[in-house]
Amino acid sequence: MEWVDCIKHTGYGDIAVNWSKNESEISLKLEIPVNTSATVLLPSGELQIEGAKPEAGKDGVIQVYPTEEENKLKLGSGNYEFVLAN
Repeated sequence: MEWVDCIKHTGYGDIAVNWSKNESEISLKLEIPVNTSATVLLPSGELQIEGAKPEAGKDGVIQVYPTEEENKLKLGSGNYEFVLAN
């Protein structure tokens, strides 16, 4: 699978996910409804949110849990664009 584009309608608002991958990177766009949060799991690698390394307390990022196996983030409501280098 090389891409996904979907929207899930919920009682809190729409959750939207759009991702694509190629040989060098994975690109992800994510929309989290107002007054909610989400835990996002991504493969390990060099992760950037809108051109910068994610940091807790900045740009809606609540917590960051990078490990050798995965990048785990807790995000507040909002729109995000990630790039993950393979």
